[in-house]
This record gives sequence, C-alpha cells and structure tokens, in this order.
Amino acid sequence: MDEPAKQSASRSANRWVWTAFFVFLILPLYAIAVTISIRSNLFRLGAEPLSNDQLKSVWTFLAAGLAASATVLGALLTKSHNDRTFDLQRASEERQQVLSTETNERLKMDSVISGLNLICHEDKYSPKAATAGGLAALVQLGHPIIAMRALAAALPDGAVDNDTATWLISQVLTTTVTTGTPQDLNAARQEAAALLQVYAPRFTVTAEKGLWAWPDAVTTQWPSGLPQNCAFNLLVALSELLLSQTRDWWRGYDQWVLFTVDEAIRRERDVVVRTCAAYLGRAMLEVFDHEIFAGLNENRPRSEIEHDIDAAIQEEAGASQIGIDLVIERIRAWDEGKDADNSSGHLPLQPTPAPNLD
Repeated sequence: MDEPAKQSASRSANRWVWTAFFVFLILPLYAIAVTISIRSNLFRLGAEPLSNDQLKSVWTFLAAGLAASATVLGALLTKSHNDRTFDLQRASEERQQVLSTETNERLKMDSVISGLNLICHEDKYSPKAATAGGLAALVQLGHPIIAMRALAAALPDGAVDNDTATWLISQVLTTTVTTGTPQDLNAARQEAAALLQVYAPRFTVTAEKGLWAWPDAVTTQWPSGLPQNCAFNLLVALSELLLSQTRDWWRGYDQWVLFTVDEAIRRERDVVVRTCAAYLGRAMLEVFDHEIFAGLNENRPRSEIEHDIDAAIQEEAGASQIGIDLVIERIRAWDEGKDADNSSGHLPLQPTPAPNLD
C-alpha cells in the first residue's frame, strides 16, 4: 500500500474510533442522565426536592460517567498523538531511505566513472592490469551492459588480455546482479555471446599449442535460462574456437568442446537450441575418436553422449538444423584439414545487428 493510501486508511480509522466513542459512551450517558432527571421529577417546579439517597445516586452516576468519559477520552487522545508521532517517524524514515538510495546511486555512478577512467586516460588505454580492474569493477557493481560496451570497444584495439575478456563474458552470462532491468541484463548477455562468437578465434594462441582462454560458464557446463539467440551464439562460438586451430594444434585437448555441447543438450530449455546442439554434437562425435570425454567434475563415456544426442534428435523429430548446418559442414571439412582459417560463415538464428566493434 502506498503512502497516501496508508494515510487515508489511518484517518478513516480515527474517524470511526471517535464516532464509536460518542455513540457508545457519550450519547448513552446523556440518555441515562435525561431519563433519571425525568423520572425523578427534577424539571417539575412544584415537586418535592430530591431526597438524599436520590442525590447521592445522581452524583454517583455523574461521577462514574465523567470518570469513564475522561478515561476513554484520554486514551483516544493518547492514541491520536501516538498515531501522529508514528506517521511523522515513518515519513522521516522514508525520506532518509530515499536520500540514502540516491546517495548510493550517486556513489555507484561515481564508481562507474572512476572505472571507465581506469580503462582510458588522456585518450590512451591504460595498462592492461588497470583496464582489467576497471571492467571487473563495472560487472561487480551491477553494470554488465556498460562493461560489455567497453569490452566491445577495447577488444579490437588489444587493450584487454584474453583471460580478462573471457572472465568478464563468463560473469555476465551467469550474474544476477544488475542495477538495470531484467531486459538490460538479457541485452548484456546477448552482447557477451556475440562478442564471444566474433572473437573466439582470438582466444587461442597459435604459437603455443593447446593454449587457449575461454569463459568458465561454457567450459564443460552450460548456463540455462539464456535468451534463444544468446544460447545459439554460444554454440557457434564453441565451434569457432574449435575450428580456429588444426587438430594437431589441439593435441587431443579438444574433447571438452563436445562435453560442453552435451551439457547444452541436457540443460538447455529452448527446444530449438537443444535440437541444434544435438545436431552439432553428432557432427563433432563423427570427427572425435575419444572413448572418454573429460569434464571438470566427471568423465562421460562416448556411449552416454551418443545416447543424449539420439534422444534429443528423436524427441524433437522433424525439427530443423537450419542455422547450424554451415557450422556442421565446416567441422567435417576441419576434420579433413581443410578449415582452420577463423572464418565464420555464421548467420544468427534471429538476425540482430552486429555489435559495434569499431
């Protein structure tokens, strides 16, 4: 209930209390007093005066009635005073809360500005350590959309190292802390997935075989509840990472990619994304000869993954793999050593403007 409604309800309650006081106490006292006066011939001038017993009864009644009235009146006045005091105290607390909220928001905005100043100083990027700290602070303060916008601008210029970039993306994909609306958080996740897809090839180090950086949120695990296009772009990003280097470069450490796709099959809620993951997993299973696929916390035999893929495809019988078919073709070519050129050829499931990376 908002404040005006509370005040209106309080005034209405007070009116009913005072009305009840007069109806159930004052009026009955008047009625009884008039009745006694009439029955005792008090208004008959020629009548005999009241006896001592009658006078005592009248004065006793009046004293008791006045005492009761005074007691109730005092209680009502005390209640009215307490109500006004409570209303004033509550209004004061609410004003303090509003002032405190405004102060906190102002401090958070000052912190955001300070974080952005850490990223860039005098038209030049700060050292990577300072940039990483500034971007991390933005995410922790509940401004993931600002962090992703800044990351989108910093990545093409090489101002952010791979580990920081992938950590930020992982945090945005899984965080529930935001000063904005749920729609703002989803927009930040969309941009995080788009950035991961675009820059996936960059997160491998060509000169160092088997060395790469990748978000923990999509490393042998899968974040559920993401928007459809966001989840789809994560699948494509995994494929882009895999295809960015040759089979020899991976040195057998590429099995976790299929484990992650299997996690998507198990945990993804969107039927379209789950079906695409199943078709993508089947294509990867064709080129991987591992019998055991290792995750962070468990190992999964090939037969179990095959079962997950077959079950998902059968469950969604008739669903199309359109949107993932180009990636599947490139995986098969990659197995033959024909595709490790970092080119995507990907069209989003729901076409959206590409992030401004200039």
